[in-house]
Amino acid sequence: MLKTSLGQLIVLSLTFCFIQGTYNIYYGSGTLGGINVSTSVGNNVALYSTFSIVSVFAGSAHNGLGPRVCIIIGGITYMIYVASLWYYLYTGNTFLSIIGASMVGFGASLSWGAANTILMAYPMENQKGRFFGIFWILFNLGSLIGGFLPLMQVELNYVTIGFLCLMLVGVSVAWLLVPPALVIRENSTYVSDPCRFNLFDELYQIYNSFRCQYLLLLFPLFFYSNFFYAYRLGHLIHDSFTDRTHMFNTVTYWAAQMLGAFTFGQFLDCSLITRSKRGNLNRSHGLTAPTDLVDSNYSSALVLMLLCGFADAIVQSYCCWILGAKTNNASILSRYGGIYKAVQSAGAATAWFISTTSIPSWLVIVINFSLFCIALLLAYFVARGITNTNYHLVLGSHDEDLIAPMNTRKSRN
Repeated sequence: MLKTSLGQLIVLSLTFCFIQGTYNIYYGSGTLGGINVSTSVGNNVALYSTFSIVSVFAGSAHNGLGPRVCIIIGGITYMIYVASLWYYLYTGNTFLSIIGASMVGFGASLSWGAANTILMAYPMENQKGRFFGIFWILFNLGSLIGGFLPLMQVELNYVTIGFLCLMLVGVSVAWLLVPPALVIRENSTYVSDPCRFNLFDELYQIYNSFRCQYLLLLFPLFFYSNFFYAYRLGHLIHDSFTDRTHMFNTVTYWAAQMLGAFTFGQFLDCSLITRSKRGNLNRSHGLTAPTDLVDSNYSSALVLMLLCGFADAIVQSYCCWILGAKTNNASILSRYGGIYKAVQSAGAATAWFISTTSIPSWLVIVINFSLFCIALLLAYFVARGITNTNYHLVLGSHDEDLIAPMNTRKSRN
């Protein structure tokens, strides 16, 4: 069971639930309200800048180290960052928190590079949307459950220790991950062939990936896919709501993501519509005195947060699915996934930097909406070129998507 594609997906999802899902509560609530906005923004710029640079090579790192090592290293850096934020609250040492943010940017690139490979390469073609939906639900479950802790007004020390323990559980679960060459898909084929890692070949393939027109046209969509976080989890939540409402909104946001990932993932795998038509259907976006939970105008704000979370999940699902629709080759998809996270993180770093300026909120909304329209237009042309399958059954072909029946290959158990 553990060596099946579904088994590895569950292991990955639980790992991210305990590590990244828990971290998202710190990210969304500003460490339970203890970090001021300027420090939080500075940390995010450092985090995403590092994330963006390292992610270019994260796919190759996965090809060389495997998913287990990448995700364990990533998980440890998340724990270090949470510990550095905890230390900051008592000492005000901004420098150390920025170092921690840079470290988690490095670790996150490795973790997400491995995760994207599993999500795009392990499932069958008619399971890719569903796999992402399962992952995103379990991943955000950590954010959903962890988000209730601040609302219970538990002492910060206990909450932080609890979060670190959950992250340690996630790191332990990651030991159950196995190399792609040992993972069996539902049709009894292995995800990839065992091959020897070649650093120079990997660097050359990264260069080739940047020449891929399919990938280049998706850059605006990738850039946008985390660009809106600075507005939604920064301007919108911090400026418009009280602290307790801010934390409740964060929980609501992640809950809506779970629903969005499930519904859109099911749609992307619908066999009644061709993949190119499914790829052409997609959408996104969206107060004076801070609004509180009991205020009469909060209901409309709650609906807005639900829609934002739902739309966020759709964008993330679509990015992962449309990349996975290009090829089934694990090595290629690992590089594509790394580049995707690199561009995505560059967008996030840019957005958080913009939030440090005096640009008014209405202009931030205009920038977000304009970027989304450009991204959607270019993604349309990419979606038109999607074929209904990448499986080629002509023996002797050199296509990377050629799959071999299980009984023609030597056992690796």
